Amino acid sequence: MHQQKIDDILAKPFTLWLIAVIIAVGLWTYVIGAEAEGEINRTISCKVEYINVAPQLEIKNRINEIWVYASGRENDMDILLNENNITCEADARGLTAGRYRIPVNVSLPKGIRLREIRPSQVEINLIRYADRLVDVELVLPRDLQEGLYLDSVDIVPRQVAIKGIENDLARIGKIKISPTMEELRSGKELLLPTEIESSESFEDEVKVEPRQVRLKAILVSGNPRRMFPVMARVSGKPDEDYVLLSTMIDPAEVLVEGPTSSLDGLTFIDTNTIDITGIKESTSIAVKVRPPQDESLSVIGEGTVRVSVALRPVSATKEIVNIPVTIENGAQTNWKVMPPAVTVTIEGLPSSINSLATESLNIVAYVDADNIFSRQAVLPVRTRINSQLFRITKVNPFTVSIMREPE
Repeated sequence: MHQQKIDDILAKPFTLWLIAVIIAVGLWTYVIGAEAEGEINRTISCKVEYINVAPQLEIKNRINEIWVYASGRENDMDILLNENNITCEADARGLTAGRYRIPVNVSLPKGIRLREIRPSQVEINLIRYADRLVDVELVLPRDLQEGLYLDSVDIVPRQVAIKGIENDLARIGKIKISPTMEELRSGKELLLPTEIESSESFEDEVKVEPRQVRLKAILVSGNPRRMFPVMARVSGKPDEDYVLLSTMIDPAEVLVEGPTSSLDGLTFIDTNTIDITGIKESTSIAVKVRPPQDESLSVIGEGTVRVSVALRPVSATKEIVNIPVTIENGAQTNWKVMPPAVTVTIEGLPSSINSLATESLNIVAYVDADNIFSRQAVLPVRTRINSQLFRITKVNPFTVSIMREPE
C-alpha cells in the first residue's frame, strides 16, 4: 500500500516537472558553478585571424576582435592570460568575391573549457581587386588661342598604374592631366596631379600610382603638327598561284600640319593606288601619299613611302582515279591484290593543276611483299611520282589485301 502511494505521487505531472527542474539545476551548477571545485570564469579578448583568403581577394569591413568566455582552474587561466596562447580563426577557404557569414573557430589550451563566443560568426565582404596600366592623356586648356599649339610634348611617366575593384576600373574613361594656360606659358617643367575621368561614382577607393607626373612642352605659334599612320591602297589580284600575304609601309607614319579642329577629324593618310594584278613575286614599290581631302591640312616632308608587298603561294589538289596497285619484291609468287586500284590525291600550284594532262604523270602505286610468307596479308600502299611540280598527299584506300593465287 505504501509503495502504491509513492508510485502515484511520482506519476503526477507536477512531480515529474519538479524532478526535471532539479536535475537541470544540478547540471547547470556542475557546469558553470566551478568556483566550488576550484574553477574560475574569464572573459578574454581575442584577435581574429582570417585564413585561406584567395590571393586576389581582400577583406573589407572586417571584425578584428571577438570575446571568448572560458573557464578553468586558476593556475591554467593565469597561464592562458599571461602567454596569450589562444587562437581565433575564420576560414575563408574556397570563397569568391561577395558577402559571407563564417564561423569563428577558437582553440584553447588543454584544461580550459570554452563556454561561449561573442560573436560566434563574423560577416565579411570579399572584394576582388585588379590593377592595370593606363596612358596619361594631356587635356589642353579651353582658353588656348587658335594659332598656338604644344610642341615637343613629353609626359613622364607616360603610363600610370591604377588599382581598385574590377567594377570601379571598368568605369574609368581616362587618366588625364590638365595644365592651365598660365602654366604652359611659363615654359617650365610642370609637376601635375593625375585626374580620373569616370562614367559613374566609385564603390571603393581607386588608387593611382604615381599621383603626379611631369610635363615638358613648348608653347609655340602656328599650326600644330601630328603624326598619322599611312594606309596602303592596293587594287587587283596577284597571279593565280599566289595570294597577298601582307603589306609593310616604311615609314609607317607621316607628319601632317593644320588647324587643331582639322587634325582632330583625321585618322590616317592614304597612299596612291598600287596595282598588283598578275604579279608573281614579293615586291617593294616607292609610292606617293595622297594629300588630305581637307585643304587646310598638308603633309610635311617628301610625302613618299615605300610599300613592300609580300605574296604567299597557294596550292590546289586533284584526284587521280584507277591507279593500279603493283607488287614489288614478291619473288616469283603470284599475288592477287584487292582492291586492284586506288585513288591518289596530288597537290601543286593551281596553274599546274589546271593545265595537268593526267596521262603525262607516271604515278606508281605499289605494295612491298618482301618477306611475306603467309597466304594473305594487309599492306600499306606506297606511291611514286615522276614530277617535281606535284606531291602525293593522300591514297584511298590506304591499305590493300594481297592473297596467294593457286599454282
